[in-house]
Amino acid sequence: MDILKKLLMMKEIRFEEGVITLLNNRTVMNSISLPVGIGIFLEKNPEMIPKIYEEIKEEHRRGWGKTIDEKYKMKPIEYLNEMFETSNLAGWGKTEFVDFDESNTKGTFRTLRAPIAEALKGKAKLPTEHLWRGMAAGTASVIFKKNLDFIETKCLALGSNYCEYKFFPRKKVTSEIKKEFGYQVNFNI
Repeated sequence: MDILKKLLMMKEIRFEEGVITLLNNRTVMNSISLPVGIGIFLEKNPEMIPKIYEEIKEEHRRGWGKTIDEKYKMKPIEYLNEMFETSNLAGWGKTEFVDFDESNTKGTFRTLRAPIAEALKGKAKLPTEHLWRGMAAGTASVIFKKNLDFIETKCLALGSNYCEYKFFPRKKVTSEIKKEFGYQVNFNI
C-alpha cells in the first residue's frame, strides 16, 4: 500500500478549507519556485547556508520532530524510513538508504530527483539541498535523541546522478569534515 493511501486510511492527512494537516502538523503545498528561490539566494549568499540550516533544523526539532516522536513512538530506523516515504510523497525526491550504523547513529542516504538540485543543475557551484538537510536533521535529532547533522556530499546540481548525504552526531564531527563541509554547518554551536 502506498503512503498516501495509508495516511488517508489512518486519517493522518486532512484537508480543510485553507488548511492541510499531515501527521498532525500543518503543512502547505507550494510550487518549486519557493525552495528554488531560496536555493538561488543561498548560492549568492553562501554565508547564510549554516544559518538557514540551523533555523530549519531547530524549527523541525521543536515542531514536526517533537510531534512525530510523541505521537507515533516508532523505533528510530522505522521512523527514518517513514520520513523518507513521506518526503517522497511531498515531492522532495526519492530518498533511500545507502548505509546505516545504528550503534553510532551515522549513515548515508541519497535522493534521486532532489527538487532544488534538479532545478539548478549546471547553474550551482555548491550543493543545493540545504532545506531538506535542515528538515531531516531536526526531525532525526528528536527521534534519535542526539544532536545530528546532515551534510550533502554529492549533488545532482553539480553533476552527480543524485544528491547524497552523510549524517552523524555533531559531537563526533572530525576536523576533516569541518574543513570540507564547514560552509554547510556551523559545527561550533
